[in-house]
Amino acid sequence: MIGDPDAAEHHAASAVALARELGNEPALAAALRELGEVMTVRNDYAAAFSLYEESLVVARAAGESTVPTLTNLADVALAAGELERAIDYSVQAAELASGQDAEIVCAIGAYNSASALIQLGRGGEAPPHLRSALETVVRIEYPELIGWYLAASSALAATIDPPDAAHLLGAVEAAVESAGAALGPAEQRLRSWTITVLEKELALPELERELQSGRALELEEAVSLARQYLD
Repeated sequence: MIGDPDAAEHHAASAVALARELGNEPALAAALRELGEVMTVRNDYAAAFSLYEESLVVARAAGESTVPTLTNLADVALAAGELERAIDYSVQAAELASGQDAEIVCAIGAYNSASALIQLGRGGEAPPHLRSALETVVRIEYPELIGWYLAASSALAATIDPPDAAHLLGAVEAAVESAGAALGPAEQRLRSWTITVLEKELALPELERELQSGRALELEEAVSLARQYLD
């Protein structure tokens, strides 16, 4: 999360090796998942899929929840452009989620599904996935996820009101940075998709101005603007 994938890979690989040595399957499932996250950040999607799929097999054999791994599989599928697959994994994770984490899992799954739908040219199907989940992440004050939802709203606004879309996209970075995080590969892909659309709608100097203006928006203002595109 803080941008040190080398250290992350070292620790995750060590955890995988230690879990294998101990024969601790729950720990192995978790360690494989963490190593998969590193591979996703490195854009090595084939390795990430392989690690997550092994984690899924190990978790099932150990009677552990597969929800975290399914969520990560949706994330890497989005990053890799395997959009239908991302929707499928998101649906599976949401259906299996339970307990105190279910709300967050469903919110992440809703974003992943919406992001995939938008990029598939099915943006009209995305708002129902986004509306209630945005209210959830606002209520629990989760700025990183709020940033993701601003990104999805920006993508929906891109051909309707390009300046608004650019404002929202600028607000995305501010929201995520306020959580001490950065956009992951899947979120970067949606941002790039939106920028491509906006470059056809706005001259580059105007686009840069609107993005910069969006970075100065208060989070509450950005959320209020996003809601307009989720009806």
